[in-house]
Amino acid sequence: MIPLRWENFRILAPNGQVIRGSDTQIEFLKGWFEAENPTWRTYFSYSMKLEGQNGEWVISGAEVKKTVDGKEVTTYDVADVYIENGKIGAFWVYQRAAVPTE
Repeated sequence: MIPLRWENFRILAPNGQVIRGSDTQIEFLKGWFEAENPTWRTYFSYSMKLEGQNGEWVISGAEVKKTVDGKEVTTYDVADVYIENGKIGAFWVYQRAAVPTE
């Protein structure tokens, strides 16, 4: 997957963190998977091309379940992924907590 990214690839996380570069992303993902054991169920994904932009976008939404402090937590995440010349430039990730059911 590394050759499919720009050299200055970045992820803009929902908590304000900016993850820059492939090596940093790999370390971030290893830590996240070890700490929270996330699983996700994609519920939509589509591509989009905007006039005046060289690249294209993939927008994807998923229900993400993870273990935080020993409890299962569910969030709904949306990722906007910018792709240009066949390489990923950046991810913008947005997150909303699940609404408790009554």
